[in-house]
Amino acid sequence: DIVLIHSDGEDLKILDQTDCLPTLLNMQEKGQIRAIGMSTKTVEGGLRAVESLDLVMATYNPSYTEDAPVIAAAHAANKGVLIKKALNSGHDALGTPKETAQNLRTVLAIPGVSSAIVGTINLEHLRDNVNAAI
Repeated sequence: DIVLIHSDGEDLKILDQTDCLPTLLNMQEKGQIRAIGMSTKTVEGGLRAVESLDLVMATYNPSYTEDAPVIAAAHAANKGVLIKKALNSGHDALGTPKETAQNLRTVLAIPGVSSAIVGTINLEHLRDNVNAAI
C-alpha cells in the first residue's frame, strides 16, 4: 500500500533530480501502489515531501524536535505522518520504563502523527513499547 523513499540525506536531490518520484507516481497512477511517502533527513526535504507526497516519515523525540515544522505542515495539509526515532534510537531506553513510555505517548499525541516506528531487541521491549502506546 505505501512505498517510502529512504533518503541518504540528499532529500531535495532525490525528489527533484532523480527518476525515483516520477517512477513512483507512474506506479501510483497505474494503481500498483496506493500511497507514496519519504523518510526525510532535512526540514527542507520534509516540507517538500509534504507538498508532493501522501505522507512523510519525520524524526521527533524529546531530544530532537527540529522536524516539528514538517509535522505541522503535514497535519495542516491532511497528509500522513510517521515518526522515526521516537525513542531517540534507543537512547531513551536508558531512562526508566516510565520515562520511556511517557516519551512515546508524548510523540504519539502530536496532532497529525498516526504512528511511530520503534525497534526492539527482545520481546520484553516490544511489550513495553506496545503497552506505552495504548
